[in-house]
Amino acid sequence: MPRPRKQVSRQADIPGDADAPELDDIDAGDADRPSKSALKRQAHELQRLGDALIALRPERLAAMPIDEALRDAIELARRIRAREGLRRQRQLIGKLMRDADAAAIRDALEAGSAGHRAEVALARAAEDWRERLLTDATALAAFCRRFGLEADDPALARLVEQARAERAGTRSGGSYRSLYRTLLAAMRSHAAAASARQAARHPQDPSEQP
Repeated sequence: MPRPRKQVSRQADIPGDADAPELDDIDAGDADRPSKSALKRQAHELQRLGDALIALRPERLAAMPIDEALRDAIELARRIRAREGLRRQRQLIGKLMRDADAAAIRDALEAGSAGHRAEVALARAAEDWRERLLTDATALAAFCRRFGLEADDPALARLVEQARAERAGTRSGGSYRSLYRTLLAAMRSHAAAASARQAARHPQDPSEQP
């Protein structure tokens, strides 16, 4: 009769268990350290911020509060086309993000997103005004009143007429696009002036300044 095989515990074969500290060996300082799940969430958040930086336009990236090493790594990631190479570069950016001011980057991204949404809304409004100006003879006076321009601005009136002629096919040129840029510039100037007046009426409390 064969002898029964001796059961062998395989606990020592589990990776990491041999080096894991016993509960009694963990001091009070270890108890205050972040858990593995918290560290993992933090790593994912840093990776997400890094990906957001990679997706930024160059002019917005230039305004981000990051050091040269991280900036260079992000600019390199923009140029990488191979999937595996980009994956490794994203991992590197995630590691560099550990030394970055994540809160400041997050605030800058959120502020930039709000500004981007406002700019998109302004651009769409400029397109709407251009259509109104080309189809409604009374729209020019309404636009000038709305955005603080001279009601009889001859340059703007002439540009509107030229853009109408372009659309009708009776003349060529860039007046249609120029009209959009002129309207957008006037609307931006009006918005900036309104913001300045708002800030003057409600100045920041010195105690709230950083």
